[in-house]
Formats: sequence, structure tokens, C-alpha cells
Amino acid sequence: MTGFEVFECGNCELRRSSCCICLEEKVEIRLDCGHVFHTACLQQWVNVGTYQKVASRQNALCPLCKQMISPYFADAVQIIINVCNAAEKIADEQLRKDYDEKQVTDMLSNKALLNIVRISLCGSCSQWHFNGYMSCIERINEENEADPDQPFKCEYCRIKEMYSVCPTHGADYCVYKCMYCCERAATYNCGGDYFYCTPCHGDFGNGFQVRECKGGEECLFTGKEIHPPNLGTACRHLLYCGMCNDDSIHKRPGCNVV
Repeated sequence: MTGFEVFECGNCELRRSSCCICLEEKVEIRLDCGHVFHTACLQQWVNVGTYQKVASRQNALCPLCKQMISPYFADAVQIIINVCNAAEKIADEQLRKDYDEKQVTDMLSNKALLNIVRISLCGSCSQWHFNGYMSCIERINEENEADPDQPFKCEYCRIKEMYSVCPTHGADYCVYKCMYCCERAATYNCGGDYFYCTPCHGDFGNGFQVRECKGGEECLFTGKEIHPPNLGTACRHLLYCGMCNDDSIHKRPGCNVV
């Protein structure tokens, strides 16, 4: 180690004189929290955060004790903070749209906002958008092997590619069919690509079964010859604009299966 005494972090029990990332000696930086790093190692850690596709403050914090990286790499850290501040506004708006004030207060008392709501960068429009609740995404990933190379697309960009949109309200109030039954419209959008009615969302992961469409009068959505089969992401079926109830919005021919 060059020039630094061993310093104990006040937030964890780790004391070391080697870089906390590569574990080699001859460190050059000691953060206010006391953890030490090579300049290049810490620079790379922070730079990763400036190219993030899911909003997180993680790379603006010490990798070990999660205290702010200060005063080093101020410009890169500020980029991360600016992204997260904007993402938190989107997340807060979505949370208050979906839950009442007491539920929001209870959730935020236990977790940070961006640990509850996932805000992702759309690979098409390069804007930050709601991408589901972390608890739902974790359940989906447990049931389905996620493709890390599959870029996230916001709802508006997905709809533009697959459907007509409401000429007045765009994609903002689009109502989908539940992907797993023919009994209700979807009330949950989890992970950006999964649409559930309330009962199917509650049952997911608990012996959950896809309900096959029986067609005819037993299908609320005019039968399986109209909508795609109730099976996974193959059934992202747009019904109408919820604001003006425009049921002329429909899937383009040949797009029943994604």
C-alpha cells in the first residue's frame, strides 16, 4: 500500500490494505468510508454505471459498504445520479398509480424506490420506462430462463411494432387481454412482457395453470379464432384504448404469435 494507513470502515468489518476490487496491493484511492482501490479499478466500476440499462445507484456507491463514492469521478457519478433521479420520478408515479398511499408508505419504509420498481432503458426509443415490479420480475425469472441479450422495449415501442394505436392517446391507455385466461382483461404488466388479470397474477408460481380457451360463448373475447392461444408471451393481445374505449385497435395480420 502506498501512502495510506489501514482504515476501518464504519459500516462494515472489513479492514484491508489491498484494492477491494482486484485484491492487489499498491492502491491509490481511499474513499471517505475507508475502503481502498486502484484508480483504474474504481474508474471502471463507476463507468459501468454510466452505461446501465436498468436504473440503479449501485455504481455510484462503494462496492462494499454502499456509501457514496466521494469525491472521486464526480462527473460520472453525477450522470448516474441524474439518471436515477429521473427514474425515481417515473417509479413513484407508477407506484402511486397502482397502490394507495398507505401501501406506498409501507413499501418505501422497507426498500428503496428503485428496489421496488424496475425502470429500464428502451432499446428502441432510448428513453427510460417502467419495466415491472422487482418482486414480479424475480418470480418470472424463476419460472422462465431470462435472455440477458434480449433488449427491453417500452410498451409504446412494442405496440408500434405489433399493433395499431389509439390516434388520440397513443399506447398510454391500451388494455390487454390476460395472457393466461379468457375471463378478464389484464390488470398487471410484469417484466414488460407479461399481462395478467388479478386472479392469474395471484396464482402465478403456485401450481399455476394456463386456462385453455374454449371458444364460442365461453370466451369473453369472442373466441380462439380471434385471439392467439393462451400460452406465455404468444398471447400479448391488445383489446382497446381504455380512455376512449376504441375497440377498432386490433392486431395486424400475421402478428398473433410473438
